[in-house]
Amino acid sequence: MNKRASKTKSSKIKGAVGAPLKITDQEIQDALMLYREEILSPNARFVQANKIGNAVSFTMPTFERAALRCGLTRQYLYERCCAKHEDGSPKNAELSDSYKVLKTAISMVWLEAGLCKALNPAMAMFALYANKMYEEGNGMQVPAQIEQSHLKAQQEELDSAYEEILADLRVEKEAMRQRRLAMYDQSGVIDA
Repeated sequence: MNKRASKTKSSKIKGAVGAPLKITDQEIQDALMLYREEILSPNARFVQANKIGNAVSFTMPTFERAALRCGLTRQYLYERCCAKHEDGSPKNAELSDSYKVLKTAISMVWLEAGLCKALNPAMAMFALYANKMYEEGNGMQVPAQIEQSHLKAQQEELDSAYEEILADLRVEKEAMRQRRLAMYDQSGVIDA
């Protein structure tokens, strides 16, 4: 194969792979809401158990699965849904709201399954909000549309809870450091 033919072939492949996806915001929003309805369905089963009752497999809802439903990668879905203008407002409010509602639903399912410790820290923090939504709502029914002001208030509450947890962690870390120093001092006395 000559150099020119090789170059043409590679450029064709690159063009095919690098072609942008033609998916509309409405299609993404519909896919996210459909996935939300599925995971909140009373018939949805995520944890499979063996005869003894121990959990043997988990197919819990994640954003990776939601992104696959949309035909996108997790990163691309996040960029499309969470893109913001310079002033901090979302570029697409409807898509951003759908993403937040799905985030709440996923957190609620994880929380309901008693798997909060398995969540990553960001999801665990959002589980606090999900738990509040669960108490305010009717069981697993999450409202399809949440007012922006309500979301902002909940986000502020979540941020303050996060700051409290960070403060507690700092205090605990300092206490551990003091205990470690005391242990070193005691070992120095014993050695002497």
